[in-house]
Amino acid sequence: MNKNLCPLCDKKFERLMGHIRKSHPSLYIRECDKAIEMFESGMSLREIGTSSYTHWSFGSALSIVIKNNVSDELIQNNRTKKISEKLKAGYELGLYNTVGRGRKRKGNSIYNPVNAHPTETLIWQGKPLIKKNINAFSDEEIKLLKEALISYIQSCDFMKYYYAPEELKESFKSLMSGNIPKNNGVVVNKSSVGSKIYKYFFPNMLKVIGGHKGSVIDAINNKDSLNKILDNRLGKSISGLRSIHITKNMIIQGAKASGEAFSASQFKPLLAKHVYNEHVRDGYDVLDYSCGFGGRLLGLMATGKKARYFGYEPCEDTYNGLINMSNFFNFPVNIKKCGSEEDVFDNKFDFIFSSPPYFDTEKYSDSLTQCYNKYPDYLDWLERYWRQTVKNIKQMSKNDSVFAINVGNDANERMRQIDTDMNKIIVEEGFVLFNKMPITSPVSPLANTTGKYQTKTEYIYFYKQNLISVI
Repeated sequence: MNKNLCPLCDKKFERLMGHIRKSHPSLYIRECDKAIEMFESGMSLREIGTSSYTHWSFGSALSIVIKNNVSDELIQNNRTKKISEKLKAGYELGLYNTVGRGRKRKGNSIYNPVNAHPTETLIWQGKPLIKKNINAFSDEEIKLLKEALISYIQSCDFMKYYYAPEELKESFKSLMSGNIPKNNGVVVNKSSVGSKIYKYFFPNMLKVIGGHKGSVIDAINNKDSLNKILDNRLGKSISGLRSIHITKNMIIQGAKASGEAFSASQFKPLLAKHVYNEHVRDGYDVLDYSCGFGGRLLGLMATGKKARYFGYEPCEDTYNGLINMSNFFNFPVNIKKCGSEEDVFDNKFDFIFSSPPYFDTEKYSDSLTQCYNKYPDYLDWLERYWRQTVKNIKQMSKNDSVFAINVGNDANERMRQIDTDMNKIIVEEGFVLFNKMPITSPVSPLANTTGKYQTKTEYIYFYKQNLISVI
């Protein structure tokens, strides 16, 4: 690589910082003093690059330039020169992994480290794997690229998301300021705000299986499946062009889009925030009877309301993620590590809301603590898990409490039946339906056979014990 060529666009430059400012303005470090301070505090390049003050892509570009011996004379900005000196020293001491662990600089290999940031564009043969570069590759080069990607992917630990603390905090700020979109008054559940947070604290989402499909981790660890995933990522679209850049996150998405892996459902934090804003006041005690991967907990935290969160979560990995996440954001919780049918709180709750398991449509672990393992027969599950849960909820409800449930969608007959059966039991136990909120969610063309965006519909049902209190 010519040391006077930009590693991102292969254009010649005289002054590195001038070129970055002009040609890649979104990658420019706007707060160089802060970046230097971060380096001096011992933060890694990845952590600095993903903070609210910098952009990882600039740090990546700068590191490539430095490793290819761009002279200090070409780095005209003194602050950047100081950063480069610290980077060089860090490389020599092995403090930064940007040139490091488990990776070879030469040969048919991916440049990035195995602990690369999830959204960091992967680099092969000196070129970032962006759409423009991938479309310029010959068929033979695509074949070699696939070999390099397979070797790289199988050396990565996809159960770890390398997001910096500052990035998680910025994601939470976006969640606090965000609002759910609506279309003709109907909630549109499409926002990914807050996803970095739950991905970081709940990597076990990638182990969920459903139907006849295995988990994302299973697919990535299987060479045949991984080949199909890469065919999906590197394949040409209807337009005849390759339309996806390659990052670790896009590999995970490819496992789902290719049909090789099951995509675990996640209650979106912004939707949870919307529900809580409508039904929760300061001082309320809130019960989440099936906590899951933290979407509702995040939503409650993002409202800023002075409410207390209680819940049930039988899966140990998920329970630990909930505790770690609440500790990170300094939001006290009271969560029982058991199923909602097993125990009751002494409290009487103001708002009770969750999205419980839909029998065995999703399997979160093979532990016997999971309700579908304890009660493998569907009718037995309805009685011993769901009916007992509803009885417990009734015992823990105040006279004017709201009991809400998100269950089912119009995807298939089985889901519609589960929806009907679960709601029927709620009514049989003395609750009265007073509202039904429709929610539409977009379905990517990569995840259906039409090649077009579609929508699916599901509902949040709202119940009370005493309908008079609703009027």
